[in-house]
Amino acid sequence: MRTFSAPFSSSSSIRLPTREETKRRSLNPRASSTPIPRKEDVVIIGADIAGLTTALSLHRYFPLPISSRLHRNNWISINFRLGVRSLVLEQGDSLRTGGTSLTLFKNGWRVLDAIGVGDKLRDKFLLIHGLVMRSMDGRELRSFSFEKEAPRQEVRAVERSLLLETLSSRLLPNSIAFSSKVKSSCPRTPPPGRSTTFSFISAPHKEYSCRFMKFHPN
Repeated sequence: MRTFSAPFSSSSSIRLPTREETKRRSLNPRASSTPIPRKEDVVIIGADIAGLTTALSLHRYFPLPISSRLHRNNWISINFRLGVRSLVLEQGDSLRTGGTSLTLFKNGWRVLDAIGVGDKLRDKFLLIHGLVMRSMDGRELRSFSFEKEAPRQEVRAVERSLLLETLSSRLLPNSIAFSSKVKSSCPRTPPPGRSTTFSFISAPHKEYSCRFMKFHPN
């Protein structure tokens, strides 16, 4: 059997890939054209007020202080986070700034109190005690006081942008994916005894797999 060896010159140089180059190639293989699906339990489409409120309701802190005895009778209090992590997809490159203000009544403030942001917003906006309706020529048509006609009613006009910023600031890191527009989605038939999963593709091209999807209109 004949063997052949390639000619090798002492003046020639062979460059081997560095460790960093090898690591980058392994993390970003050029030959792989199919993205690996990212698994999420809950995906919320739209980082508007409803979407962020839903996400924060799932992420919220449930303060459960548990005391644990350490060495020499020292005690430490530990707070555990209970809830469900979710991913919010927003087609814009930032939070929405459309609209100026939103008038919230008592039930709306109850929701904000339940998710832990009511007190943070309440002190920044004045309490509305009543309303006066006038015609185009300035003639008073009707006026009423909330204290008389709706006792214990709470009415405040809240800036939309500040409300969105407050909600997003309470979410876990990387909970909102901006510039992500859903291009397609399809349900997958689950095996017996398991919940239905959804697979969808967003732009930029990322594939997600989740068990529950919640859509919000633009």
